[in-house]
Amino acid sequence: MRSTRRIQHKQDRLLVGEQTHWKEQLAISDEEQKKMRYSERWLGFSGSYEFDLTFDALGVRGTRKEKADYTFTPKWEYFDLKKRALHVGWPGLSLSISVLPVPQPEDDDQSPTWVDQDINENGVMAEEFWDALHDAIEERCNAEDAARRLSAEQVKGSA
Repeated sequence: MRSTRRIQHKQDRLLVGEQTHWKEQLAISDEEQKKMRYSERWLGFSGSYEFDLTFDALGVRGTRKEKADYTFTPKWEYFDLKKRALHVGWPGLSLSISVLPVPQPEDDDQSPTWVDQDINENGVMAEEFWDALHDAIEERCNAEDAARRLSAEQVKGSA
């Protein structure tokens, strides 16, 4: 089973961690419920973000490739691909973290494959890590949004 970290934004961080019934915990208006349902079905952005994780244990220092598979709906206005228009959705971020193991000599015939990693428990990684990862993903989505808007303008201009 893949471990997922869900970060729900409402005043930046309202809920963090695995929450299966997180929607029922919020008292929200009908309009916000509609926005939330749309954002759950038509996510703003999704992708993978790779980074290096360096650790030091028992006097041995190592670095591994890590990957965060994410779905992200920002709190800012973005170009929605389904609506083909600007939209403000229900903000949230969902992550699954994987590590790429170092190939072992006995693995001659296979290249390494991503392995799920459970670092999502609160306290395993410092909050600064999660903040930095969130910021990096948001920056990437901001750039993707700019490209979407430009593409939409070009299509609109050529019509």
